Parts: sequence; structure tokens; C-alpha cells
Amino acid sequence: MISKLSEWAAAARRLPVLRHPMFSFDNGAMTFVVALVILAWLSFFSVILLG
Repeated sequence: MISKLSEWAAAARRLPVLRHPMFSFDNGAMTFVVALVILAWLSFFSVILLG
């Protein structure tokens, strides 16, 4: 799970959109917060889509 997250972080780091300072993956806490927000949105949308 952790290795998968680090792979995603490495992939996301290559996206030009995530070059914004807010998405600094050198900052562990911000990475954790961003991951939590993404998980929250994914669960939110899955509830909507799956009813």
C-alpha cells in the first residue's frame, strides 16, 4: 500500500499541474493531506456513482 502510494506520488510529481508549490511532495505532511483529500473525493464519487 505504501509502495503503491509512493509510486503514485512519483507519477503525480511528473504531472505539470502538480508543479504548484501547494503540491510539494517533499513535504510529507502535505502529501498525507493531499492523499486524504483524494481518498475522500474517491469515496464521495463512488457513493454517488454506485448509489
